[in-house]
Formats: sequence, C-alpha cells, structure tokens
Amino acid sequence: MKLKPYPKYKDSEIEWIGEIPEGWEVNKIKNTSYVKGRIGWHGLTSEEYSDEGAYLVTGTDFKDGVIEWEDCHHVGWDRYKEDPYIHLKEDDLLITKDGTIGKVALIKFLPNKATLNSGIFLVRPLNKKYFPKFMYWMLNSTVFERFFDYIKTGATISHLYQETFERFFFPIPLKQEQVAIASFLDKKTAKIDALIEKDKRLIELLKEKRTALIDHAVTKGLDPNVKMKDFGIVWIGKIPEDAKIMPFRRVCYVNQGLQFPEDKRLSEPDEKSKIYITIKYIHADEDGVKEYIPNPPRGVICKKEDVLLARTGATGEVITNQEGVFHNNFFKVNYNSKIDRDYLVYYLKMDSIKKVLLLKAGVTTIPDLNHDAFLSTPFILYSIEKQKQIAEYLDKKTAKIDKNIKLIEKKIKLLEEYKKSLINHVVTGKVDVRKSEV
Repeated sequence: MKLKPYPKYKDSEIEWIGEIPEGWEVNKIKNTSYVKGRIGWHGLTSEEYSDEGAYLVTGTDFKDGVIEWEDCHHVGWDRYKEDPYIHLKEDDLLITKDGTIGKVALIKFLPNKATLNSGIFLVRPLNKKYFPKFMYWMLNSTVFERFFDYIKTGATISHLYQETFERFFFPIPLKQEQVAIASFLDKKTAKIDALIEKDKRLIELLKEKRTALIDHAVTKGLDPNVKMKDFGIVWIGKIPEDAKIMPFRRVCYVNQGLQFPEDKRLSEPDEKSKIYITIKYIHADEDGVKEYIPNPPRGVICKKEDVLLARTGATGEVITNQEGVFHNNFFKVNYNSKIDRDYLVYYLKMDSIKKVLLLKAGVTTIPDLNHDAFLSTPFILYSIEKQKQIAEYLDKKTAKIDKNIKLIEKKIKLLEEYKKSLINHVVTGKVDVRKSEV
C-alpha cells in the first residue's frame, strides 16, 4: 500500500522541520516536557556499585531503544533517595547527554526502583501534550538530527545541555494521530529490523564459512587423499605427511613499529612525510582523522606488499596493502624465500592461530604479544608450490564469499536508509498513516 500525503500543508517556520500538515502545531521541549538530569553524586564511586538496591541506569545500558536491566549496576537506597526528581517510571523517555549524545530509550518495563547516572536526561510529557512513544520516534528522527546539526554550527559538542535540549522545536499532531504514527512505526520498523537481523546473521554465517575454509585449507592442504600425520599440537591436529611444523623464528623475523609523540605528528602531509598506520587509523572510516610522520626511520616504513600483525590493541589482527609508517602496536613480519606472502597472510588469519596468539599475549586488560611469544609459535611449512596453490585456492573461494557479504551489507545499508527516511516522513506528516495497514 502506497502512503499518501495529507491534503494540505503549511510552513512550520522552523528550519529543521519544514512543512507540516494543516492542523498540526509546533512546540518546543521546554513548553511540553518535564526534563531532569542528575546534578552531582556527592562523592559516589564505583566501589558503591552492588548487585542489590536501586537500579542505576547509564548510557551503556541502552540497547535497541530499551534498557538492558540485567546489565545495570545497583546503588544503595540512600543514594536512590538523594534525588527524587529522577526516580524512573514506566513510559519515561531517556536521552543521553554525554558520550554518544542522543541515544534514546523508552522505559517499557520497570523491574524495580531505578535512578539515573549523570549522563542522561529524564523526559516526560507535561499535561499529556504528547504520547511518549511518539516522542521516542521524534527523537530518533532526522528532525532531531538536523536540530542538533543546527545548534552545532560547525563546533564540536561533547555535551547536550538542558537549556539547549529544551530549545528543540518539533511538530505535534492531534493525540489520536500520535498514537497512529507510533503504532505504524512500531510495526513497520519491527519488520525492517527483522530483515536487517536476518541479513546480519547471514553475514555471520558467511564469515564462519570463510574462517572454516581458511583453517581447513591451511592445516589439511588441498588433496583429500593425502596421508596425514599428527605432531601432537592440539589446535593444529593432523596435517599432510609432506608438511613440516617449525617455530616462526625459523622462517621469519619481526621488527616493531614506533610510537611517535603527538608533537611529532602532522595533521597534513608534506613531501617528506608518510601516513601513520595505527589501530585507530585502520578501523576508521574514510573521513577519519589521519596523521603523518615527517622523515620517519627506514625501519618502521612499510610497503603494500608487507605484512603487519597487531601485537596489542587488536592482538592477532593481520594488516596488508598499507603503505606508511607503522605504530608500536604492530610487528612487521619479515619472511624468507621459503614462504609465500599470501600463504603467510592466510596462515595468520586462521581462527586457531589468532586464539593462540591472544593466549600468548596474556589475559591482562590489554593483551601484549612480545617478540619471543610470536616467534615460538608453530608454523606449518609446505613446499613453496603448495603454499601458492593453497593461497590461490583461498583467493578464489574467499572472493566469492566476500562478494556475497558486500551485497548483503549493501542491502542492509539500503534498509537502514529506508527506515530512517520512513521515520522522518511519518513524524513530520509528509505521509498520512492514519488509515494505513502495515
């Protein structure tokens, strides 16, 4: 069923809203909402957290628009009673004002008495001005995003002040329309989310298939009829009879990158600088912050054909096709003529080898893989011809899997964009859902 627009529209006179249906009004949070946040904790420390008492909700407890109560900390009843203005009730709206600003949750179920940490606003309608679930969708719409972009005006905002939040103007239809809008979006977005979750699960299954494929090809070879032998290494198991096992140090050596001080890094490149390859840089999107190192030592420069291995920060992660200066978090794995580069990359990408390296790196808060721990790790050595065969086989097989993953990721992105657009169109009255069926 195609959604139709309302019969007539008028200008809201608010930049981040645009036109709204005739009969709707515009108001702001200050006039329509009870907004409260915690002011101080009078010396509260994490040592006071317990498994009993009142729930203490923080921004990290938000998940898919609700609160994950089983993950919440608890505080004593004296702490709970300190601020009665933020005692939670069912149908309360919560929005984060620090950290990841603008995450929203609706209290659908309250298992026990609960209060808030200092990084969250409590929002309730005044005089039943709006239906809480309608406001939930409004705060999840691009209307609120555009308001936030408007107030930033190029500045970086790390905190949402109450005075600022209360200036948020939003469109308000009649109460029965709010209920219809909320009901429509609940059902429609649930269907979209189900499709997205199904696709995400499919991606996980494809990744598991790729992992199993790599592990099997590297440890068992490509000939299903070859005789196998057992070297007594549990995580490797039996390998082809013509393969050898030896420590990495027999065929490789490593050199570690450098951590350059902040004042030695450039925000823009010059003729003699190279990009600084860090864990943060590797995981950032295209618009992420880039840093450059002028006149770097030759020993920490890598080329695209080099193989980097994260020793800490993301221990066991293999990085290839990078050109620049590598950080102290990485080893560059240098190998001799007995090793095929692509086979080495696949070997290091095995799930079993990643687990071994993580174990060798230690079980501290930040695992740290040292030189000897890596170089003493077992390596399966085939003839150079068989290494190339294994790498070529895996190139073809994993390329097909990766192509399917990218197609599914594209589909997920389109679904997410559709969901975002739908929410915005519905809460601003660009489409009329009063008589629609999902």
